[in-house]
Amino acid sequence: MGEMFRSQEIPGKGYGVIAVREIQVEKKEFLERAVKHLDKKKREEFWSLHDSKVPDGAEKTIVGIWRTNNFALGVSGPKANNGLFLKMSRFNHSCSPSAEFHWNQRKGRQEIRSVRNISKGEEITISYFTNQVAVLNQRGRKEYLQSHYGFPCDCSACSLQGAEREKNDWERAEISRLEDRIERLFYDIEEEEDPEVDRLQSDNSDDVNSDLTNSKLIGGNLNSCKNNQPIPNCHQSDEDNSSCEDVNHNYIQNNIDSSDSNYPVDQSHTTLQDNGNLNFTNQNIKHTPCEDEDKDEQCVLEGLNLCFIRLELMKRLGLKIVSQLQVYKLVYDTAMEWDFPEKAVTAAQSAAGLSTTLYGSGSMEWSSWKSRLQHAQKYININQNS
Repeated sequence: MGEMFRSQEIPGKGYGVIAVREIQVEKKEFLERAVKHLDKKKREEFWSLHDSKVPDGAEKTIVGIWRTNNFALGVSGPKANNGLFLKMSRFNHSCSPSAEFHWNQRKGRQEIRSVRNISKGEEITISYFTNQVAVLNQRGRKEYLQSHYGFPCDCSACSLQGAEREKNDWERAEISRLEDRIERLFYDIEEEEDPEVDRLQSDNSDDVNSDLTNSKLIGGNLNSCKNNQPIPNCHQSDEDNSSCEDVNHNYIQNNIDSSDSNYPVDQSHTTLQDNGNLNFTNQNIKHTPCEDEDKDEQCVLEGLNLCFIRLELMKRLGLKIVSQLQVYKLVYDTAMEWDFPEKAVTAAQSAAGLSTTLYGSGSMEWSSWKSRLQHAQKYININQNS
């Protein structure tokens, strides 16, 4: 095949090495081989998929189609497995989706389940991004989707105008602010620290040189099964705190609190009324410093109550169920550790219902939450009888 590179003088650098022909990485070659071995119908379906990575006027590429359409098979992140599903790739995005996808490990398949009632003739939609992007304001989400996926979102949430848009933007930002307050209460984090910085890191997922050594094509579905760096996936799972596209932390953080709404940002908070409705006030939250055991307990109880408020907002805005389940897990574990079993029971009951919606009754996830519920109830009964 001849030389791949040669040494020559580089302006301003002295000597360096340049490629004398195109060098294709093994991963790209694998994708090409995989698509080539599809039957004609499936190959045509593959090439009909959207490529959001191609420049205007240029032809689609196999890598671009893969990066636009593949799904995380379970937990998103640097070691995630990924797959491309021809039918599933046809589901469009909504910031208030009617369905949610998840990887069924026991059955070895990607599933999409409705998360609310869907009318006949209504489009079934899913969310393409993680919770960190979902809490951005309307402008931030639109910019993100345009830059990463090449389309302007016109879903119901992105079509809101006026006071409705302002309220929606404020509620999404409140979810993020509540998370920060809860972390400070639970983990005694200093005010000047930003917990988002430690959690939101770019994973350089635009790097096509990700490892696909053990990827395979099964039944028209392209799966990346190497537990190493994956080719970046468009459709992200919230089962951990990783982001699977090159999500820049500063971009997200700047858009969380840069809403051009008139709703209060820094000096407001949400309270849960006795009737279960949310009440938005414009008062400063005053946290009790957690300097002794009694105050620690007060801080934890306040944090648990804020978790339920955050969950109510997540439910109202249609954020992913898997993200809500993460919060319920935090509530349950914290409540049991700090001897608030009634809070744990409430969390387990709600989480069991959500697990039925997303994973189905009888699933491992549902069974796990039912076991937690029984454990918390048993703990209460023992204490009452002692």
